[in-house]
Amino acid sequence: MSPEAESGPGEPVVRPSRIPEGFSHDPRVYLAIHPADAERIFSSQSSYGKNLRDDFRENVKALHQVYVSIQRYLQGIFRREESYYPELDDIYKDLQIYKRSVSDKIPMPSPAELLGMCLQLASQDPPFIHVIRELVPGPKDEIAFKTMFAAPTEKHLDKVIVAYRSALDTSLKNLRNIITGKKFGPDYDRLYSSLQKLSDVPYKTGRVDEYLKQVYISEPELGTVRQHDLVNLQQVNRELYKRIFKPLMIAGVREKLVLSFSNADVRQQAFPGADKTFDLTLFNLKTHIQNRYDALSRLLQPKLDPDLIDRAVYEDLQHKVKMQEMERYDAELDLATRALEKALSAPNVEGSTINFLLEIQHLAAWLKTHGEKLGRQDAEDELHRALKRIRDHGNLMRGRSSGKWNINEDILTKILQGRIPHVLACTDPWEDLAGLRGQEINLDDYDHVYLLYKDRKITAKAIETAIELYEKVGDTQTLHVIENILGLGLKSEEQLKEYVAPAYIDRLQICLRQAYVGYLPFWQRLWIKLTSADLKERQLQKIRSEKRIVSNRKLKRKHGLNAAGKPTKETIQKAVREKAEAAQLSAEENRHFKDIVEFLNNAWADGHYPSAPEIAASTKEHSDEYRKLIGLIDAGAASVAEVVAIANSAETVYGSRTFIKQHRDEIIAYMENKLQNEQATIQHMNRTLTAQNRGTSSQRREVYKAILNFVKLRA
Repeated sequence: MSPEAESGPGEPVVRPSRIPEGFSHDPRVYLAIHPADAERIFSSQSSYGKNLRDDFRENVKALHQVYVSIQRYLQGIFRREESYYPELDDIYKDLQIYKRSVSDKIPMPSPAELLGMCLQLASQDPPFIHVIRELVPGPKDEIAFKTMFAAPTEKHLDKVIVAYRSALDTSLKNLRNIITGKKFGPDYDRLYSSLQKLSDVPYKTGRVDEYLKQVYISEPELGTVRQHDLVNLQQVNRELYKRIFKPLMIAGVREKLVLSFSNADVRQQAFPGADKTFDLTLFNLKTHIQNRYDALSRLLQPKLDPDLIDRAVYEDLQHKVKMQEMERYDAELDLATRALEKALSAPNVEGSTINFLLEIQHLAAWLKTHGEKLGRQDAEDELHRALKRIRDHGNLMRGRSSGKWNINEDILTKILQGRIPHVLACTDPWEDLAGLRGQEINLDDYDHVYLLYKDRKITAKAIETAIELYEKVGDTQTLHVIENILGLGLKSEEQLKEYVAPAYIDRLQICLRQAYVGYLPFWQRLWIKLTSADLKERQLQKIRSEKRIVSNRKLKRKHGLNAAGKPTKETIQKAVREKAEAAQLSAEENRHFKDIVEFLNNAWADGHYPSAPEIAASTKEHSDEYRKLIGLIDAGAASVAEVVAIANSAETVYGSRTFIKQHRDEIIAYMENKLQNEQATIQHMNRTLTAQNRGTSSQRREVYKAILNFVKLRA
């Protein structure tokens, strides 16, 4: 690659007519000192001494070691496969190995000190190396930057130029992927929720320039900072602004990833804080912008700044919006414009307030004009990106796997509903997707969703992969996924031939016949093996159908349905219980319930343990109401929790929690004695109580056992 034809980010590289004094090669052509000149300077600073700072001279031997380590990486003497440019860890490890090999007495620098030395090399004029910062996804898919280093080599003198171009291309690609992620951006409602005044608005948070300023090296990364470190840091960050920050911002605007709103006309006005009025840059995401604007516009109220926002005007505009006499965006734009006029003439208004009001103006006007249109465009762009990703994958793709989404949920739902004809899909558990057209779909019903682009080359590759996995390792899962996604047994061969080559349909069918033999009973498998017979079509269809039915049962169980598609007993009981738990007693029902509690207390005091029919029979006038209350008790409703149902093999009996707790020890002693004898007493309300006979001896014993266990374990 000819250096004369190259141009670095933001600045063309042109070969000057005259080489600067002291150099055999012009450093301006390659943005850094030629390796031969660098070696000469490190060995003897006299020829270049006037351009070297004192801190460089004092540390020249250690700096030379760092420079050589960078050169070794760039020349491929040692290198990680995934990167052409060394990071700080790479330099540190190589330097450590070198020092051990030659028994070097110069102390090994710490990582922070090593970074400072790299900045020394990069901040000279001209520089020995360049600090390259590349945008990458952070731990939570947020924007972050990694640091690399580049310098010209004997073989590739344009190494720095190529490094900047590569970093910009990769940064732009990563930026696009990050900001289109589902949860990108701050929670603005939470961010602004505790503000007490407009001047406290953290307006910079969420803006593009605030994200991209992470490109700069910060002081804390250097550890102990000396004066020359600050000089080096400032020089490197100036270069990063010129070659990464600014070009990346321009590329973002050009690629329509970034929206930029100029405030130059406001800055030109003579008012305090004009120099702190910045242009507005936001990522071009409709949802992100709408969420930000909604949260900001809620701050546009008199209580946060009564001097700028007139209460009477505010209430009048709110009323007009409520009565639909004025659109929301127009009202908020009007309010912000009035407040801004006051702010620009006020003596002590904070710059954050000015920036806040300008943003309201810009976004209100923009959302009114572009909001709805951009929302549709965002959805279309997202769909195109998803289709391209599925097509470029070129094989079977997981749209969802173990709860992780690989494709936008809305798009995945449309695919399963058959609204995107370019893509084939199937689910695990299996479901006949033809029956879902126009219906609501809950993606959480499925453990996996598989996708395949409708293209003969892609389906051929997917079939090849499935067959290869089956033949090499006996994997039938991928084979059955391909079978289901193509709709074998559900679609005619004519339909399949639209997107699957006939030869591949035949190959898949042959392979499936072999795989399905494993589902036959032992003697049938043995017969086929001995006779080399093929699985009959009728047998294949039967096994395929049974497999799909079994898989579909898993889906029905998730919905609480049985094999016939009707609610299971557990589902019905759960629904009754949930309904009962939500039930609240009326005043009349509450009176009846108190009567039941009193009846139970007296019965237990007399050694009698009423069943449901006995409770209902205790009153002829309100027996239906009593039965309803017993139903709520059986369902575990909170409103009737005072009464407990004690189930046993004989019959369910009922009692009052309060009574049981008050007489716990007496009831336990009574029941233990009763299980041995038929005589015992309970003291209640100054009466000595004796148990009455109840049914047969075995039935009574079952009731006593159940009451004893309940009182011991739960009372």
